[in-house]
Amino acid sequence: MHPALLIDEILRLIFSFCLECDRKSLLSAARTCKAWKDPALDFIWSRLSSPEPLLLQAYVDRTTFGDLLIFDSYARRVKHLTNRQDTRMKPVLMTSSETPQCNLALPNLVTAQISIPKYSTFSLPFILSPNLARLDVDLGFKTRASKTDSTLCSYLECAVTNCPSLCHVSFRGLASRHINSVISSMRCISSIYLRLGRSLLPETLQAILMLPRLEELEIHAGHIDIDDLQPVFECPSHSLLPSLNKLHIRAKSSLIEKVLQSVQPDTLYHLHIELEDLLPRDSNWTTVFRHICSRASRTLRHLALEHHFEVSETSTSSMGATPTSHHTFIPSPMSSETLQMLNNLRTLRHFSCDITLPAAISDKVVERLVTWWPDLEHLEFGCAPLAEDQQMGVAQITAASLTLFAAKCTKLKRLILPLTIQDPLPSCVAQIPTSSQLRNLTIARLKTTDPLKVAEYLHTLFPALQDLAGPFDDSEPWIATKHALTEIGPSLIS
Repeated sequence: MHPALLIDEILRLIFSFCLECDRKSLLSAARTCKAWKDPALDFIWSRLSSPEPLLLQAYVDRTTFGDLLIFDSYARRVKHLTNRQDTRMKPVLMTSSETPQCNLALPNLVTAQISIPKYSTFSLPFILSPNLARLDVDLGFKTRASKTDSTLCSYLECAVTNCPSLCHVSFRGLASRHINSVISSMRCISSIYLRLGRSLLPETLQAILMLPRLEELEIHAGHIDIDDLQPVFECPSHSLLPSLNKLHIRAKSSLIEKVLQSVQPDTLYHLHIELEDLLPRDSNWTTVFRHICSRASRTLRHLALEHHFEVSETSTSSMGATPTSHHTFIPSPMSSETLQMLNNLRTLRHFSCDITLPAAISDKVVERLVTWWPDLEHLEFGCAPLAEDQQMGVAQITAASLTLFAAKCTKLKRLILPLTIQDPLPSCVAQIPTSSQLRNLTIARLKTTDPLKVAEYLHTLFPALQDLAGPFDDSEPWIATKHALTEIGPSLIS
């Protein structure tokens, strides 16, 4: 054996590769020699897709627990536990699994993903550790028996009490009132993600808004009205969300406005908003943007906006026209004036706007936009092309705007725009700097008879460009243009 294969750092690097690409070789390595056994077993047992293999180590003759030394030798190696497969063991170990010696049985466990529909609840007491930092729970979408619900709640309460490193919890599915109550009591958790739909109770959200250490929050609260939370918004503003710096919220604009008002000034750096308003109006965004700028103009780095809704054919054909009746609701896209309200977010690095009616972006708007966010690295306005007969009577962004992005937004790495590149191509400005860092460009359409010329044009604007994409990029012009870009090759930008 080469002496290098006995150096622990080199051996573990090789085994980490085997774990991803060749698990059978890792199993063989564990049986090869004494020097390889422990490092190989560390990798084999570091990630488990079910607690079942571990429980089998302590389950002697299928009826009773035997010597726990073997169990402990494997348990200390487990760092990440998920259950992507059903647990088939019978719950005859229920009594034994609750014995004191099995409490905090996985001393080095860091992350756990629990799918309640796939888990046997008797195994829950094993998924505890003083080092447990992240706990993700899939509750499922079916009504569970009260016994299962009670066992899960007991486990969650135990985890909060006995796992001092626990800082992140997430829940997905339908939550009972009891689970809502447990979530409300997690006062020391710094990151909570709740994808509970209509099962999220207003009183749970009220309690969460007052958690003193909460730094990251994701909530889906489209069913909750602002009146449901009136008591909490009457509290002193300094007592609400005192530590929050990352927020992902899906709700009606009126509720989002109130939550943003409650965020402490200059603490928020990441914000993702999904509007749930049924009637899309430009005014829905106006007040929201005002609160964003008043609370986070000095700190916000990531801003993502979403609003998806059904647009009837009648409404679509009427956009841009004067309504003939006060009973007719005509949806309006986000105006350039509304978008300009965000121009003082000077620290912004990521901006995405994914809404059913694209924002009113034109080349004139781009002339102003490229001066707003000097450190911008990701800009997205969607790439879905509008139908030829649905231009809404407003100017559209064209390929000429790419020159502005190349000249003014040199830190951009990813750009997604609803524009068409077509013949004849706009002329390039000779003085465009070659310092653009753009790697990825996504557009709506590509119409050309000369793919090589398009590739050369894009390479001139964006020397580091590696990928051109779009919704129809499997057609011949796309394939030929991307091939030409590959042949030219990106220039290395320091």
